[in-house]
Amino acid sequence: MSQNFSAYKICQQALREKWYIQGFNGLPIFLNSAAYSGLVMGKDLGYQYNKYFLDYHQGYCEVGYLEKDLECIWQIVKRKLVDDPNYLNQVKKQYSHKFANYNQLFQQIKSNQLKELTDDELVKIFKECAEITIKSAGSAHVIESVGMGLEKDFKKQLQSAADSPKDFNEYFTVLTAPSEPSFLAREEAELIKIAKRSSSEQAKKLAEHAAKYFWLSNSYAKVRELSAKYFTRRLRSITNKKQISEVATKKKKAVLIDQLQLDSAAVANIELIDFTTSWQDERKANILQAIGYLKRIVDEISRRTKIAKKYLYYLGVRDIINLNSFSDLKAWQTELRKRSPGVFFLMQTEKEHVLTGQEYLKISKYRTELEKEMSVIERELHGSVAMTGTAIGRAVICRGLSSLAKVRPGDIIVASMTRPEFMPALRKAAGIVTDEGGITCHAAIVARELNIPTVIGTKKATKIFRDGMKIEVRANHGIVRELK
Repeated sequence: MSQNFSAYKICQQALREKWYIQGFNGLPIFLNSAAYSGLVMGKDLGYQYNKYFLDYHQGYCEVGYLEKDLECIWQIVKRKLVDDPNYLNQVKKQYSHKFANYNQLFQQIKSNQLKELTDDELVKIFKECAEITIKSAGSAHVIESVGMGLEKDFKKQLQSAADSPKDFNEYFTVLTAPSEPSFLAREEAELIKIAKRSSSEQAKKLAEHAAKYFWLSNSYAKVRELSAKYFTRRLRSITNKKQISEVATKKKKAVLIDQLQLDSAAVANIELIDFTTSWQDERKANILQAIGYLKRIVDEISRRTKIAKKYLYYLGVRDIINLNSFSDLKAWQTELRKRSPGVFFLMQTEKEHVLTGQEYLKISKYRTELEKEMSVIERELHGSVAMTGTAIGRAVICRGLSSLAKVRPGDIIVASMTRPEFMPALRKAAGIVTDEGGITCHAAIVARELNIPTVIGTKKATKIFRDGMKIEVRANHGIVRELK
């Protein structure tokens, strides 16, 4: 828990580098572990990210990736794909196989009475489960770099085949849409099948469904174990909701590829985009499961140590790695309390610089000043098309989980990024706008499944627009603008 005296200066210097920033509803114990996977994936891949920053305030976190890391990793992957077109398939197989092996520990956590473990045994299983949370992202953390690099390369290839920006956006939407349904779509389809069964069969099937998808509403900020009662309620109301529809099929893509006479390099990138999108969805499901099990252990640790869970949630990765006993946790209580109002982490492979209290306020002010230096006030933003169409509505800026409750039918959701926990609000929305995200991001996948006009990657929509503004999403053109 001790901080290097120069931690503030190190963080200040790091912020002057070029960062790609994503926003999450998150808490350190869950989100830092997933982020840390990118720093240690070199053990499996031979290359990795060098550093991140994570800035937490009131349950919301901005995560910074070094732009040079993202570009460097994509160039490495491109070279490997030239030597072996199946390179990423092999990486994914190894990743999926490793995660499947963790089911044994998950079953132990699920079936084992944690209350019966000794303190030392509980500390051991806590550290093991935290390690699995790191591995739930694991080598799949390469997706951030691959997805962004692929999008840039494919856009260049497609531009020469499109006659106009409108044509380009329509072609791009079809060709980059996932061929396989997301885990959210699969879960809903399975639930609808249960609805068609006799009432005598439904109870058993709903119990099995709950055991399979208990983690469905988890997020980096909130973990909630869903019961059969939850899915029973959803079953009763599911026919009244906007249901997830089938996305573009491989046949549609094949027809368009033929029509545009795209070359083999472009076709290879289309296939790789589809593959990467599917892999990212699998990774997301794995992470949500892992943090669900981690939460169970934190609950028991809190019960024994009398340390409130809301403080334990501010443990960093290095804290857990260095944890030897519950006495360590009790000694760290003051530090954990200091982190809860706001904390800044600069993560490197062997170090985790942490700023709290006055130092956190100073670094937040410094970040704000840096942003002001680079900002230009705009009322019309451009981004990438995730789903075509036009929508006009009231802007709702969604940062923390509590902000999702503000969304009403017909609103435009404006967020840094969307996550699975956004789904109830997304079903109401007329349009989606994000600061970040590429063609494999959650917003892009869900927009196509729900058929909602969506523009992603605007960089600063959450900073330009405000709650209540009337805005227009002209997704066919990748434009979002305020209407006076």
